[in-house]
Order: sequence, then structure tokens, then C-alpha cells
Amino acid sequence: MSTPVRITGLTVVDDPEVLEGGWVRRTVSEARRAEEQSQLYAEIGFEVMSRPLDDSSYAEECTGCAGPSSVVIYTRRPADAE
Repeated sequence: MSTPVRITGLTVVDDPEVLEGGWVRRTVSEARRAEEQSQLYAEIGFEVMSRPLDDSSYAEECTGCAGPSSVVIYTRRPADAE
């Protein structure tokens, strides 16, 4: 399991398989804002992936910290950019 990371009062645990795929967590956001943020990352050339957060996404002390519509946004450089 990866090391939990605190983000503005939330302790989010990254999925190790996502990180191994070259993805970098950029932010945790409410779903309605995440779409706009994802579009902005895509416009500047990143591949973008967003995933909904559930109870398994948080460290034990933070279960239920965010609302049910929270998502985490990951980005990575496109393979052809490397």
C-alpha cells in the first residue's frame, strides 16, 4: 500500500497501480469542478484520468472526509511526448 498523503485536511491513499502507470495525483475536487479541471489539464497536453473517491481512498482516520461526489484527478505526459 502506498503512503497516505494529506491534501487540505484530507488524507488520501493513492492506488499503487495508478502511480506505477506514470500517473501523478494533481488534486481532489468535487465532481462538477473536476470536469473543468480535467479539460484544462488536457488542453495543456496532459493525459487525464479522474476516479471517484470512496471509503477505501482515505486513510483510516479520514473515512467519510469528503462528500460522495469527490474525485481525484491524475495526469501524465502522453507517451509520444517522452
